[in-house]
Amino acid sequence: AAAGITLDAGTSGIKLDDDGTTIGLLYFLSGNLNIKPSQSDTDLVIKGNDGGSEITALTLDMSEAGDATFNSNIFLGDNKKANFGAGNDLQIYHDGSLSYIVDSGTGDLRIESDRLELNNQASNKFYITADDGGGVQLYHNNVHTLFTTGIGITVGLSTLQLNGNAAFAG
Repeated sequence: AAAGITLDAGTSGIKLDDDGTTIGLLYFLSGNLNIKPSQSDTDLVIKGNDGGSEITALTLDMSEAGDATFNSNIFLGDNKKANFGAGNDLQIYHDGSLSYIVDSGTGDLRIESDRLELNNQASNKFYITADDGGGVQLYHNNVHTLFTTGIGITVGLSTLQLNGNAAFAG
């Protein structure tokens, strides 16, 4: 068709069949173009060609209420936010100069892990480390300066132990 193909199905939409079985629908409803697989739990898959190889760019898993699996990275421009929660309670974004994690919802912001590290951008200097069942360590210019222990804290080469009475060893 030199001038293109027009499919005009009115309010019923366009039904896609395979050997007489409806496999999906394309329809316009409430100002939105809808793509709807007809079979229960049928995923919606977007494929492409990357350098001559077929790739799956995106899968929407209908058996998991539409979980999205991206084959590669997700890119957002400056000042574009990844918003979480019904009221945008958690936002992650970059404004062109600074990076933000903003928790404006109720409750705490939790980071859960068996080991937590805060490092510089090159990941070759520690700021803070924390180990499950172990201590928390603070660093100054990648040198341990303060450690928590089972009996108190160690500051530099000195130990401070508080058991109701303060005692300083060092």
